[in-house]
Amino acid sequence: MKLSDCNLALIGVSNHGDTMLKAILTSTGVRLYACYDIDELLSEKIARETGCIRTSTFHEILDDPLIDGLVLSTPNHLHREQATMALDAGKHVLVEKPMTVTVQEARDIVRKQLGSNRIIQVGHNMRKRKLFKRVKELLDEGTIGEIATCHAHISRDLGLKSFVPAWKLNSTFCPIMPMSQLGIHFVDTLQFLLSPITSVSCLHRSTTMEDGGGLSVVDSAVSTLSFKNGVIGTLQTNYVSTDTFLLEFYGTKGKILCYEDLIHLTRTGLKEDYFEAIPIKELSLESYIAELEEFAFCIRAQRQPEVDAVVGLYNVAVIQAMLRSAEEGRVVAIEEMLQG
Repeated sequence: MKLSDCNLALIGVSNHGDTMLKAILTSTGVRLYACYDIDELLSEKIARETGCIRTSTFHEILDDPLIDGLVLSTPNHLHREQATMALDAGKHVLVEKPMTVTVQEARDIVRKQLGSNRIIQVGHNMRKRKLFKRVKELLDEGTIGEIATCHAHISRDLGLKSFVPAWKLNSTFCPIMPMSQLGIHFVDTLQFLLSPITSVSCLHRSTTMEDGGGLSVVDSAVSTLSFKNGVIGTLQTNYVSTDTFLLEFYGTKGKILCYEDLIHLTRTGLKEDYFEAIPIKELSLESYIAELEEFAFCIRAQRQPEVDAVVGLYNVAVIQAMLRSAEEGRVVAIEEMLQG
């Protein structure tokens, strides 16, 4: 089987689906074979422009023997049902983050995947960025000594000026919305860079956002994080302030500050403090292309991806632990969420 023979179906072509569409069309070794969206006019447009097959139902995708894998760019609360149906139909699945809304849903996918010979890959693309691969090298080399603390901040002002889909404003479908949608990027990335998160303590609030019925919606959250390797840190995120992307590491021999496309490295304890600005050049779709090409490779090689269903489950458990912490006012261990 040639790499170029990997036929993918994109489920959900609007919003983030448009990003995945562009990445599929740009990636090596994958082919956009079919698409499906509840917006039939939009999916018809995509089919005309790309030459792919437009299906009128999700079941048509599942029944097509020429489709190797599905890319699920759909609302979080649909992931469990769609992913398990795809596995039952013998399809491989690349599902957007978070893998599911709840730990139980994530556990269902893990069980289903373990009972199949198919792949579940979760779209935690952030760890694949060149920026964080370079940061990991610096941390692993001990460039700033032993890490004491870290801080992460990822926010966007979508709640102030953009349309937010109704499902994101529903706490059942999207608990602690900014953590489920934004903060989870750094939940996964920090664990990739450091070690597993073992416990959290979280506070959240509604600053200005409301749902369509006038009820307050959580739009801001802050969590402390404890890591298996002893590092402690914080993660903050919101939907109602200026776009912010910042990751900081403080060690016994210096510090690393990470921005969108730039690393600031400071080393101390030398004859003179050392500072270096390290620019990172990366195309906007590069990390998505990397995960898609890995997906195709894993399908062909019959191997599991770096971010598999178990990793996706653990990341969901961290978000669920934050929710329990905010509701009960206490520190919550991730293991507590995984019990049973």
